Amino acid sequence: MSEGFENKNDWEMPQNIKIILCVLGVFLSVVIICLIVFRDAVYAVYRNLTAPVYMLNNNDEWSGGESYIRVPYALESDAEYLDLYVPYSEEKPPLFVLVHGGGFITNDSQSRQAKLMYRYFRDCGFACASVNYRLAQEAGFPAALLDVKAAVRFLRAHEDEYGYDASHIAIWGESAGGYLATMAAITNDDEFMELSYIGQESRVVDGFDMGTAGNNGSADGFDMSKGLDDGASDAGTFVSAKVDVLIDYYGHTEMVEQHDDWKTLKYPQIVIDIGNSWENSVDYGEYEDLHSYFLRQHIKDLSDDEIEKLNPYYYIDENFGDGDDPAVWITHGDCDITVPYLMSERFYDALSMKLPEDKLVFNLVPDMGHASDPLYSDEELARICDFIYSYVAK
Repeated sequence: MSEGFENKNDWEMPQNIKIILCVLGVFLSVVIICLIVFRDAVYAVYRNLTAPVYMLNNNDEWSGGESYIRVPYALESDAEYLDLYVPYSEEKPPLFVLVHGGGFITNDSQSRQAKLMYRYFRDCGFACASVNYRLAQEAGFPAALLDVKAAVRFLRAHEDEYGYDASHIAIWGESAGGYLATMAAITNDDEFMELSYIGQESRVVDGFDMGTAGNNGSADGFDMSKGLDDGASDAGTFVSAKVDVLIDYYGHTEMVEQHDDWKTLKYPQIVIDIGNSWENSVDYGEYEDLHSYFLRQHIKDLSDDEIEKLNPYYYIDENFGDGDDPAVWITHGDCDITVPYLMSERFYDALSMKLPEDKLVFNLVPDMGHASDPLYSDEELARICDFIYSYVAK
């Protein structure tokens, strides 16, 4: 008995169990360390996965006004159309242009985020135009930007036909659409105006036939030869693409890779890659990343000057400061794992050097991920509505 008891005390754990427990211990230690070191990234993923999702009825029947679906605004592509909603009103409603996101490779004018916007704002008395544009699969940069600016001019030229007021225009864009809306808002009428809008050839301003003007023609003393890019349309200079308000929703406002931002935020690349795996739905061909594919140029081969002119800071420095700049509202979630909110911080900092305080708002929303539905809550959109009205209801 005593010998058996001594044997029981001398029992040793089998070697294979020791190995399993050691491996398990190492694994748990690594997990715990990662949770501590990358706790912000873990929290961001959690907030993205658990964000509330609003019920969105796909039936878009609307009794509050007139709907005009798939209205073409240019003739370069079948993708150049917009959906327009004009509420019934005693006075002509102000115009709000919406530019959908989708990484330049997906979505259209009826994207979920565009619906959340136009359904709210048309009920608030805005004529809402949701713009479709050429995606990167069809045409590289600057095609999509040309489309957006042509759509703005089309809408301004046809205000009487559809019954809204386009003397002051607000524009909104989210994610990739935030880049396009931003670039449309901060570039002048001699930049990215090569695409003609439908009706441009017969456009008449103060009795002057725009379709017959040559490069040296003029209307009301305006020299049409001044300030035009090569290939820019003469008529396009007379119907402006100028907007009065820019609403940038977590816009990808810099045409560069964001590796440094993710490092600053301590978001490991594997989290970013998994969270944005949808970008792999398109074959980039010879290009190594989405941005190069969109530009049809390898970013790594571009000079600093070339990259500078792809980003908004160049145009802010060149074009802002005359007192007639658009008011800007920036919204970004601090748990975004698609577009780092640091990008919007830099955009805000650049604008703050040019705009007065009352024309610039940066709304960093806590615990919100990329395109999270609560960014489109009535409370959030009501604040934007008030902001827009203060500049378009003039």
